[in-house]
Order: sequence, then structure tokens, then C-alpha cells
Amino acid sequence: MKFPFYRRFLKITGWFAFVTLLFYTGICIFMFFFQKNFIFFPSQNIGYIPEPKIQEIFFKTPDNKDLHGWYLDNNAQKTVLFFHGNAGNISRLKTRLEMFQKLHVNALVFDYRGYGKSSGEIQQESDIYTDANSALTYLQEEKHISLENIILWGHSLGGAVAIEIAQNKKIFAVIVESSFSSLDDMARKDFWYLPTHFILRFHFKSTEKIPNISSKILIVHSLQDEMIPFSQSEELFKRANNPKQFFKISGAHNDGWYNESFSLYFQTLQEFLQNTP
Repeated sequence: MKFPFYRRFLKITGWFAFVTLLFYTGICIFMFFFQKNFIFFPSQNIGYIPEPKIQEIFFKTPDNKDLHGWYLDNNAQKTVLFFHGNAGNISRLKTRLEMFQKLHVNALVFDYRGYGKSSGEIQQESDIYTDANSALTYLQEEKHISLENIILWGHSLGGAVAIEIAQNKKIFAVIVESSFSSLDDMARKDFWYLPTHFILRFHFKSTEKIPNISSKILIVHSLQDEMIPFSQSEELFKRANNPKQFFKISGAHNDGWYNESFSLYFQTLQEFLQNTP
């Protein structure tokens, strides 16, 4: 007995499955090789020029990249080394610089390679750590600031950078704002349909690193954060050593700290930075 319709159905289904598998494999290959384009969103446009009190600086990395930054000298004992997020550049940090002024701390904000006026391009995870360590070295060697007087402060992706750099160092404090537990966790959330365990080449495994920090640490996150789940900062806090503090803010991922929570946030920062570990 012949079943031409059944055979035709199997043939069409087989071709559909093959095309689907081919398309899915193509997506996986594309994401493997071009994933940095979904992680880093640099801008070279400098839309804000700081006041004359803030010094424009350049410093080199060990692999000969020129990094650009601004240094605020408040003639203070403590100095913030600030790591921004994955988009834009330091020209978006006007309100940050104003806050550092009010906190009466010195501050260095800088751009990773490929951002703003900094040369090069991020090719691998270690590149951003090289840039961060170079900024720390600049503070120590050019500004003669000891580790015990440095505050490593990062927002979003910058929080993961701060955690990496703070490991096994006797720095004054660490502040981690609106950051994630790991990029693996973020990838599983946003790209649940892909085998991220095999594809991901950038990891930023903050939960594995944060127990290596002995400095006091402040973790900040908004319950309304639309990009990074609040629970990921809770996990970071759980794994952090004492002395530690968690501060809940309100509002969006990028500006909730300023638009909706600034007065309480500023007070918390003042108290945190004034207290000795």
C-alpha cells in the first residue's frame, strides 16, 4: 500500500528540521565570534568637557595602548578609581564628577580601550582588566596614592571590573553598583535559547571572585532595575566577606541612583566612606 502524502510530509519535515538546525548552528557560530559586539557599546563622541579644575590625562597600558581619563584633585586623602559601564564613555559622567566633588574625594575616571579617546579595542576579557590595572598603577606611580587610600567603584559592567581588581589587595573600600553575578548568568537570562555554556568567551565571574576581597564593600542595586536582576546583587552580597553593606535604591538601571535615590544614597556613601573598616 502506498502513502504518498505521508512520505511527502516526512520529506518536508526532514528538510524543515535540517534548515532549522543549520540556521540555529549559524546563530551559535555568529554569537561565538561576534559576541563582544553584544557586550561592549563604546562611543568615541565626547559630549561633555569638564571644568578646568579637572585634569585631562593619558596613560599607557603594558600592551602599549593609550588610555584617556580625567582626574579630579580635591586635595583629599581618599581617591576614587571609577569604572563605568559597557556603553558610552566618560563624557557621560558629569553627575558622577559632581558627586565626587560633594563627597570631597579625589577621583580618576577613564575610558577602556576603544572608548572615547582611548586607543585600541577590547578583544578579550583580560583587556579590560589590563586597562583597569593600568589606571590603578597610574594613581600609585604618578599621583603617589597608596592602595590604602583608594576606593574602587564600579557601575554595571564596571562593578565586575572593580571586583576583579580588588582581589587580594589592601585597598580602602569597594563600591559595586547595579552589577551582575556573572556574565554567564546574564547570558542564560537573555539568551536562554542558546548553549551559552559553550559559546560564551567573556565571563566576568564576580561571584567566584568577590570572596577574595578583604576590603569593606558596599553593594547597591535597584529593585526596579530593568537590565540586571536585583537578585544577582543579592548573590554577590551573600558571597562577600564582612565588613559589607547592601543599599537598595529605586529607579532605572543607569540613573536610579541619581534621579530617585540620590539624597539617601549620598548619605549612605558619606557614612560608608567615613567609617574605617
